[in-house]
Amino acid sequence: MKRKAVCLVLLLNFLLMAAGCDHAENESVPEITSAPETSSPITETPHDTDTISQTSTVTESTSLTEASSEADVSESRTENSDTVEEISDTDEVNSETVEEISYPEEIYTENEIYIYSFECGYLSQDKKPPNKILFIETDEQLSFAEDRYGLAVPTDMPWWYETCMADAFQEMKAGYPLSDYSYAVCYDEVNCGGYYLHADKLIKKGDLLYFGMDDESYTPDEAEPHPQVEGGFCHMAAFPKDLFKGDVFSNAVYPDKNDITQDINYSFELMRNIGSRKLFDAFGGEVILIHSQEEYEEFLKQTENYLTDNSQIRLPIDFEQVTAAVCFFTSEYKYFSFQNNGVIISEGNVSIDYDIEVYPNNEAKNPTPMTCMIYVTIPKRFLE
Repeated sequence: MKRKAVCLVLLLNFLLMAAGCDHAENESVPEITSAPETSSPITETPHDTDTISQTSTVTESTSLTEASSEADVSESRTENSDTVEEISDTDEVNSETVEEISYPEEIYTENEIYIYSFECGYLSQDKKPPNKILFIETDEQLSFAEDRYGLAVPTDMPWWYETCMADAFQEMKAGYPLSDYSYAVCYDEVNCGGYYLHADKLIKKGDLLYFGMDDESYTPDEAEPHPQVEGGFCHMAAFPKDLFKGDVFSNAVYPDKNDITQDINYSFELMRNIGSRKLFDAFGGEVILIHSQEEYEEFLKQTENYLTDNSQIRLPIDFEQVTAAVCFFTSEYKYFSFQNNGVIISEGNVSIDYDIEVYPNNEAKNPTPMTCMIYVTIPKRFLE
């Protein structure tokens, strides 16, 4: 009897435990299905925040695809691996885009072309090649490049003028005449010491052309001290005219005396937050042309009462060479990107094409709109 009672108690305990487990399982289902409802208030953020987040994602993706190398894109995706599932469709599109623009490298060494690279030091003169590739194919381009970019020693050379680059180019031109060869030149300017850059190859990749450095080249470690002195290196090459026949390189400068941006007296500047909205209201967004020193002094008097604290409009202008073009615009945002699309001149009229975009991850606004100023120095020959 006693044994039966014990068995009965054990049986009752078992039934109670089973019922408890069944009840727990039934209660767990609502918890799982309600999880998305619990997280939905986090997802449904205020509209402005949601817009910023989406815009920021699109902008960063576009920037990575257009401006970064494959290694940059790959590294970025590794860092953001926790969001891969959420943007998997976008990630696939980006992968296809990267694959489409991954061109093979065509490498040309001294076995196929003439190439010369040397340390020229910092060139203080204005007439020097750009940091981009200078690509010369024609007599007209050569004549302009020798004058504008210092590839020939000027007849009125000042005593401090550095001629090492011009001497090297003239020697290359004598040995490899333009009738049979084209030229590529680059002035690699560096802002501190600790560099050694020596090119031993010319590399074509898609529509890009650049000099490749040898294994002995190096750049300074940012974490270590280095001389605070500017320097520079020159790279130049001569190659058969048919080597890149028909190619147009997006990163190259083709010397052109009719290109206003290549004129030595052309400049384009942006001055941010120089005045309040009153400055813009007084002068509007139209382009103002200033032809002389007298007009410039009058312009300074008219604007001085509208400037913010410590702001000054002092433009280094030689009015014998150039005309100044000035225009104002306003922005309610503290930070924005400015894209210069070019200066358009037609029958003496000047317009400035530009785009302004707010940084999607920083839409902080000023208490009141600020006025910004664009000023351009236009060589007078382009206005005649």
